[in-house]
Amino acid sequence: MERKELIWKNYEKHIDLYKFYIDVVVKINAFHFAISGAIFTFYFANRKVDDVQWALALPALLSLSLVILFTYGAVTNLVTRRDVFEIRDELGLQVAPELVVLTALLSIFAVVNLVTFVGAIYVMCQHGA
Repeated sequence: MERKELIWKNYEKHIDLYKFYIDVVVKINAFHFAISGAIFTFYFANRKVDDVQWALALPALLSLSLVILFTYGAVTNLVTRRDVFEIRDELGLQVAPELVVLTALLSIFAVVNLVTFVGAIYVMCQHGA
């Protein structure tokens, strides 16, 4: 396989992964907020039950995990963006997909999940107070 063909395959893989990551990030966030919403609804419907605040530990832990994952993804995607633009230049293309959209999406979701984490911890600590 000649060098130019390898570069094209590498470029295609980057673009395919970019589309896959956007899809997965949106689905993970939707799944997380569906679960968290159901658990928060359960908590607020049963606030008077002893130890019910511990039900919020799952959304808190999941939110914190997603903050870490999305922050890592946002930072590493910048490296991928640089690679894609280097490949674009090497292939002599005039345009390449703007991968910063994924970085922005990951950053926004990281902040939203951080707010969810802080909110869950706050509600857990305020239970019974």
